[in-house]
Amino acid sequence: MPFDQVLHTEEARERLGQVDSDLVVAQLLGPILFTELATPTPLGPVQCARIVDDFLAGYSPA
Repeated sequence: MPFDQVLHTEEARERLGQVDSDLVVAQLLGPILFTELATPTPLGPVQCARIVDDFLAGYSPA
């Protein structure tokens, strides 16, 4: 499912409020892409889940 579809679901709106999809995607994919480019070891599912959990913990809707 494309990110825009996920970010505009009812559940996402309840949890995040109105979001700038491009900004959210950049904040979530940035650490993953950086690690992919800068280190020899890719992130696994646990590390990717932590990135999402950290994003959700630090995100406060405007």
